[in-house]
Amino acid sequence: MGKLTSTIGIPIKLLNEAQGHVVTLEITSGVVYRGKLLEAEDNMNVQLKDITVTARDGRVSHLDQVYIRGSHVKFFIVPDMLRNAPMFRSRGQRGRGVGLARDSNLSDSPLIQRKPTRHSTEMTSAPHPNSASQSQTTTAPQISNPRRLLILSPSSHSTSTIPSLLHSLTETPVVDPPASFAGYTTHPPLRLTNRYYTADIPIWVDEIPLPAAADEHAHTLAHTETETQTQTQTVGEGNSSPSPSPSPAQWAVEFSGADARVVRDAIGALVICIRNLEDTSTGLPAGAGAGAGTTESRDDVKSLKEFLSAVGRVKGVIEEERGEAVARRGWRFGGVGCER
Repeated sequence: MGKLTSTIGIPIKLLNEAQGHVVTLEITSGVVYRGKLLEAEDNMNVQLKDITVTARDGRVSHLDQVYIRGSHVKFFIVPDMLRNAPMFRSRGQRGRGVGLARDSNLSDSPLIQRKPTRHSTEMTSAPHPNSASQSQTTTAPQISNPRRLLILSPSSHSTSTIPSLLHSLTETPVVDPPASFAGYTTHPPLRLTNRYYTADIPIWVDEIPLPAAADEHAHTLAHTETETQTQTQTVGEGNSSPSPSPSPAQWAVEFSGADARVVRDAIGALVICIRNLEDTSTGLPAGAGAGAGTTESRDDVKSLKEFLSAVGRVKGVIEEERGEAVARRGWRFGGVGCER
């Protein structure tokens, strides 16, 4: 006679009959998967489709398809329509729509006695005629104090990039853009709405000054040699020069300090907004050296690398403070991009 039960105590016939139905699995880590059962093997390796994933902390996400090994399955909840299947009655499980993956003594489990019937009914009960209208009128819970969205931009880029970004995010234009977006917090929030929650995300904008060499590089490309010499002479005639703006490295040190902890705790996401750099290789003089036209040698490229590196250091501090550094280690900023 062939094998009648799976390796974890669930009848094979039940697994076969459950295919195509919505089932619920809880794995050993406490994460719950609910979706359509595509395939189940004797060792309880299963494939699910259109899955709703509920983490232990209550967070909900969705997957198109997932494969779960049987060794990770803790509970297996079948549809309510199968709870009176003959294989349950033959095993002394009258009317129970749940198979306990790791314990053959099903009748001793409090989960079997209370919760499964409710879950099973939810999985297969026909939708109420007014369920569509009820779902539309049901208001998702409002998150009262969400973390902030921090947008960072080089000072020389902000006026040309920030207004359009804010307009795109919030569908609200920036009326009378300020001369500087440093410390800009008066724009309307970003509205997030789904069936699980609604939130108005406050937006913070800040600028990080690039090293002066980068700005001078851009101006030099747009002026003639005579104008450049005149500008140099004018600077030399002055008795004093203005104090330099803080560099990206200095900004990172200040933002990573203990005094800024309350600000870091309020940040939920970082957005970097920069302009695309122009190709200046065609404008080089004929006698320029071989290395003069390389991207790495350009002052504006070096400055943006320093900018991204500074933001990456602050992001790393935030992740370490929240215990996320290990999980997201591969997404630290590296140079002008993100390396994984």
